[in-house]
Amino acid sequence: MAEDTTTVFDYIGAQDFIAAKKALQTYKGSTATGAILSKAVSFESSYIEFTFLKPRRFRKETLKESFAALAVDATAEKLRYDSTNDAIEVQILDAICFYADLRQKLISIYASFAEIFDSGDILKLQDLLLTEGHGVQTHATVLGKLGQALEYVAFRNFATQRYNLKEATLKLFTAQNSLEKWKMLRLKTEEQRGIVRLPLLDTAKSSSRIDIFHWLNRLILSLTIKVGLYFHQTLKTQLPNLAASAADRQCPEYLRSIHRYYELHRPSNISLIYLIREDSMYFNKGHFSVGNGSRPTGLNSFPAICSYPADPPLDHWPNLISIMQTHERMISSNTAPEQYLSRRRTSTSSIGSIRSFGAVMKKYAALGAAAISDAEKGDKGGHLVHFYDRKVDSTYFLAKVEDRVVVAVVFRGVGLGEDHPPTVDFVGRLSAELKHAEVFRSLQ
Repeated sequence: MAEDTTTVFDYIGAQDFIAAKKALQTYKGSTATGAILSKAVSFESSYIEFTFLKPRRFRKETLKESFAALAVDATAEKLRYDSTNDAIEVQILDAICFYADLRQKLISIYASFAEIFDSGDILKLQDLLLTEGHGVQTHATVLGKLGQALEYVAFRNFATQRYNLKEATLKLFTAQNSLEKWKMLRLKTEEQRGIVRLPLLDTAKSSSRIDIFHWLNRLILSLTIKVGLYFHQTLKTQLPNLAASAADRQCPEYLRSIHRYYELHRPSNISLIYLIREDSMYFNKGHFSVGNGSRPTGLNSFPAICSYPADPPLDHWPNLISIMQTHERMISSNTAPEQYLSRRRTSTSSIGSIRSFGAVMKKYAALGAAAISDAEKGDKGGHLVHFYDRKVDSTYFLAKVEDRVVVAVVFRGVGLGEDHPPTVDFVGRLSAELKHAEVFRSLQ
């Protein structure tokens, strides 16, 4: 009987719901438990296709309510059995209760993703993951092969705040490995049943297909790029082994957008500066260690976690720090875009101005690769600081692209104006990339 249930959920994990229903026809347990499992198969089919994010028309209850009712039915049925004499039946019903509870939590998370991104308040995503995600835990039951733990692992990767290379890469590897196992399960089942589908990991061919498997794959790929950018200074010695394409053999995938901007416009340097918070520790190059760490001082208090094409330009670092400290909201914690630099400032005659580039964000929606536009969604998208220093004959562009990251672009000379469109576009795209904007937009 337990084997029958495992087979059913193997088919669910492979998204072969027809085979799952056929397997239930030979189920040897109670009729009531079989009926509950049959409902689970139907609900899972709707869950996989993200139907709970689509407009409701004739459905009387939401999918979340359906899973809640499923848990109630399983709990009521479990009361009919003795935990000793009917241990297997009780175990199956316990597993169904856990499964239904897990699905309710994940539906809330996905729905909140769509709502928060739709409102433009992307900064709340992280808090949501940390609060909601703690309720989604792994559980050793007959559902173990379903792959539900993968979803939480992926969320935890995105939620990780600390600059910890080991933790970030280990969790990312776990998510990728889990996804690969899930893929193998699907392929094995489909091969046995002669099912032909589009390649499971071909995002180009399946970009219009929004189901949980493909969405998680896109999220993990996006997380991989983010981890690469965050730990570039540590990973850069391995660049020859991280080729992005035949044309850019020395450019890893995570650096592609920075590399293209550099090749077209040739700034002297592009750096991502990590903002160390008062309530957290920072360890050089992400080599986190347990114990009391000392906070960096001086120029090291604003470390470059990514610098391209070479090492950080330390001769420009005092200027960059001064600009950030002058515009303190750029380095403050959890600054909402519409609050950031709400009034214009001019510290010296060398400073050009601060210019909103929210209006430019509108075209990113059409490109499918950037943040919500100011006009459509009310998200300002950040502000770009333009600064020219006559003493060193250099132009600086700075913008906060994520809560803990400021991008600084350095050009030689004064030829660039404050509204340099390529730089505005680049900063907007980089911000969207770090926030996984395209991935979350696909949930809408």
